[in-house]
Amino acid sequence: MDRKEKFLKIVEWIDTMRWKSETQKNLINQDIIKTLSPDQRILIHWLCYITDRQKPFEDVWKNGSVFFAVLVKEFCKSGYQNIWNAIHKDAESTKWYFDFKGYKYSSRFITTDILSIFLTFRFLSVKRYNKNIVKYISDSFNDKNKSLSKQIDAVNLIAFLFHLLSYHNVKNFTKGEVINLNIKSFINKVEEIVDENIGVLSSNNFELELYEFYKNRFFGKKRTWCCVRDYLKNREYNRYFVAGLKELRTQGVLMEMFSNKKNKYLNYLELPGDVWNVNDDFIKNLVIPNMGTLKYLSITRSLREALKSNTVYPEQFDFSFDFVPRMCFHPVNRINQSMCKICLFGPNDIGDFCHGNKNKKCPVSAIYFGYDNSCNPDGCPIKGNLGKGLCNTLIG
Repeated sequence: MDRKEKFLKIVEWIDTMRWKSETQKNLINQDIIKTLSPDQRILIHWLCYITDRQKPFEDVWKNGSVFFAVLVKEFCKSGYQNIWNAIHKDAESTKWYFDFKGYKYSSRFITTDILSIFLTFRFLSVKRYNKNIVKYISDSFNDKNKSLSKQIDAVNLIAFLFHLLSYHNVKNFTKGEVINLNIKSFINKVEEIVDENIGVLSSNNFELELYEFYKNRFFGKKRTWCCVRDYLKNREYNRYFVAGLKELRTQGVLMEMFSNKKNKYLNYLELPGDVWNVNDDFIKNLVIPNMGTLKYLSITRSLREALKSNTVYPEQFDFSFDFVPRMCFHPVNRINQSMCKICLFGPNDIGDFCHGNKNKKCPVSAIYFGYDNSCNPDGCPIKGNLGKGLCNTLIG
């Protein structure tokens, strides 16, 4: 087995442990969503991700989910117009903020996030979609999938439909314009953009718009791809999405994609562009030494090229989200480089930590990543020390 094969075995193992971990199940506050329908839970998740930029993880998924649960309940009960009083603008500082029925939440990029959030609510208010995000995806996908050329795959169609819901044409609206608008003008702007985006669905140019998204799918689409990934791979959110599809009696490709036949679609997921998977130390010391020189500026495009005819797919390299902060090169670990001693790609026999007992938890994934998984010793690449010495700092 060569270096590349060994490396990819470890990547696949980390990805499996990541998504099977009990710690991945519940991102949002569970107490607040107990009475909500599957599609409402998906909508809360989608709205939280809109605000998931340069904010502490816990704030977005614990506090944000509570705020958006209250907002979604009101939206589904009373309609789009009744939630406008959730946004406020300070007269002196011109800063916008959320405050609804005593629940408050802030966003790092609130001017553009508010626009995306209320575009979402307004879009779903269209009578056909009945305030149901899963119905919007199901109806739109089934309308378009049959007529599309084979040039665009079903996963990218799903991603574009989500993008159209909240982000399409938002870049045409500058931060300065948002800050200087009053609430009434802001509502009018939302209406204008939603009319444009809804028009895309019925336009003869739909496939051109979709292809434009496809050509630029590597850039500026992180939150969209993270959500599509979660609905396919996160056990909790995949379950909600499938339950929402079943309530609509959805069949065919869409149900297949999100049910037990979804694996053949995962190769089309794009690696979310992030500071973690484009980290120089990660690329120079692990990716390039084991995968070869990257052909393109985009790491996801390069990986897709390098992974042809392989069971590993580009999105699995998002393990960097959990891995890079633990690398010996990370500023937190540079002083004594202690993480190098227990690194999966380091100089030591990490397999020595393995007990091989299926009735116990995996110590390696717990110690290094904080994952909560049962041990599965059969063919385990960690037990076989396949990653030993693969880090470039040991061979350079």
